[in-house]
Amino acid sequence: MNLNKLVQQVIGTLTIAQPQSKVEFRIPQSLKSVQCDLAQINELFSNLISNGIKYNDKPQKWVEIGCVEGNGDR
Repeated sequence: MNLNKLVQQVIGTLTIAQPQSKVEFRIPQSLKSVQCDLAQINELFSNLISNGIKYNDKPQKWVEIGCVEGNGDR
């Protein structure tokens, strides 16, 4: 699953559902492709981004979406 496409779909859906929310979405780097359960990852990103919008009390609202590289020692 290409997370860039998934995140753009989630942002599009949330923007349509909450048009009154004036939020800038920042994605400073390309996201990874992963093997995952599409429905669960979609719900995860929907909840995280929605919470980022809902609980943002700053005058200039923005949500940054990114990833952190792991070291693979798990």
